[in-house]
Amino acid sequence: MSDRWTFLSSHGLVFEYVATHKNFVAETMSREIGITQRVIFMILKDLENEGYIARNKIGRCNHYQINADLPMRHHLDSNRTVREILPAWTTET
Repeated sequence: MSDRWTFLSSHGLVFEYVATHKNFVAETMSREIGITQRVIFMILKDLENEGYIARNKIGRCNHYQINADLPMRHHLDSNRTVREILPAWTTET
């Protein structure tokens, strides 16, 4: 049994990171999440294509805004919006 599994997928972790970090650098996100920058960019593109995040280019930097009103993607959670889980990610314990 692996001790490296987590409850959130890489997509969930990247979305959480975008939701909780106003400004970020892909290199830092990659290091903190533990996946490559290439995978980070692929996931950001997936999230953008599905409308969960919007990318705005300001100068040379990308700034992301989340769309929390979309439903969760898994059929077991599709009756909930992303907004419903954001407090769990953004509230300090």
